[in-house]
Amino acid sequence: PAASASVDSATLPAEHWLFPADRVGAALRWRKVGGAGPGLSNLGNTCFMNSVLQCLTYTAPLANLALERAHSRACSKPGYCTYCALEKHLREAHGRNARDELTPRQLASRLRVVAKHFRTGQQQDAHEYFLCLVEACQTAALRAAGREVGSATAEAPTPQRLAETTEVLQVFGGTLRSQVICS
Repeated sequence: PAASASVDSATLPAEHWLFPADRVGAALRWRKVGGAGPGLSNLGNTCFMNSVLQCLTYTAPLANLALERAHSRACSKPGYCTYCALEKHLREAHGRNARDELTPRQLASRLRVVAKHFRTGQQQDAHEYFLCLVEACQTAALRAAGREVGSATAEAPTPQRLAETTEVLQVFGGTLRSQVICS
């Protein structure tokens, strides 16, 4: 399945998955291949954000899940949700063509929700924005599933292992394992 490298569907029963691995697996391939999408308006030093949004727009599993509103249908957060805003942006981007221009105003105006030290109008690091955006989406996915990372029970997996079963970490998660061999 499309599960992250650190969670094996054979060792974790389906009832313990926050988001079904088979749904993520089904979203790995584009359902419909389209042409180039719209460009993004620079809202004053937002090129770091725009570059991340362009990459995420063409990440097949994330875009396919956004098109079916996988997160927003389950989200009950009052007010602003970063994941809902990203999902909306992805749906808008896939509904337009290359001649259009998309203005990601909602995401740009809420940079501080993604990371408190981000400021509108200041250049930031794209990689840092990506990591913070994925973390914000992971938090929203856990909230939508009705779970917070807390303590484990005897029959439930550890909170960290359970957190790896959201659609966000199934798409972007994994583990790094290195081995040093001395000769």
